[in-house]
Amino acid sequence: MAAHVAHTPKQSTRNGRVCYFDLCQDYSQGKASKDELVAYTVKRAFNDVIDRFHVINGQKVDKKFYVDERKTNKGIRLTNELRQLVLEQSGADLTPEIESRWNLVETAWGLRLSRNLVAVGHDFDTGSLIVTKNSRRKNVTSSRNALNGYQRGKCFFCFDHISIRHNHPVVAHVDHFFPHILKSDGFGELINGVWNLVLSCPTCNGSGEKGANVPSLLLLHRISRRNEYLIESNHPLKETVILQTGKSKKTRHEFLQQTYNFAQETLINVWHPIARGDPTF
Repeated sequence: MAAHVAHTPKQSTRNGRVCYFDLCQDYSQGKASKDELVAYTVKRAFNDVIDRFHVINGQKVDKKFYVDERKTNKGIRLTNELRQLVLEQSGADLTPEIESRWNLVETAWGLRLSRNLVAVGHDFDTGSLIVTKNSRRKNVTSSRNALNGYQRGKCFFCFDHISIRHNHPVVAHVDHFFPHILKSDGFGELINGVWNLVLSCPTCNGSGEKGANVPSLLLLHRISRRNEYLIESNHPLKETVILQTGKSKKTRHEFLQQTYNFAQETLINVWHPIARGDPTF
């Protein structure tokens, strides 16, 4: 936290000063010791976090990563769900994914914009998510890292194992659901929108069959579910997906269907992958 505060002082959506972040800033500037920061963290920093972590959109999630035992055992007890998450093949991707989400929110704060006003784009050449303000482009984070959460280390198309680590033998490709070739067929920059980006394995992305063909209707339903997940889970890319595809679920569904119809009229051939793993989303 102190490292993040050092380069982006604002780390809260609350009005006014927040003592914990002030102390983190003092620590990063050498005005407070590590022992002071640790002692305050143990005593005060998690008062809100522990109670709110398992709540999304006002609803408690089914799986718990810890049990609050501060009143009975003066701490929290980690659960097997957390252990399982770390032991999964995608466990090593958790840190870069978390950093990526954090960077998206910090970019909004750094630009002095409401998170709701940040429109995130994709740079096809660098594979990065970008934000443009006053005609200046700012690289925010790796597209791989930002998109990984929903797919949990699986190819969007065939469910084969992938990784977002650059040195991994099966590193994920940032792929366009509707083929990038549509950009020159009247679709423009919208084809590079976050709503149309998925992570795929090298086989699917390099498949001659997939190429410039239209994904099947089953896959269309899959991309729709993914986009709704980004919105409903309050992911940092939520507002960008809404801005690009529509404010209501009905509008977004119509947008995808119209895009599908246009793509099929333009590209004609339909493609569906061979499953290489068990469906997980």
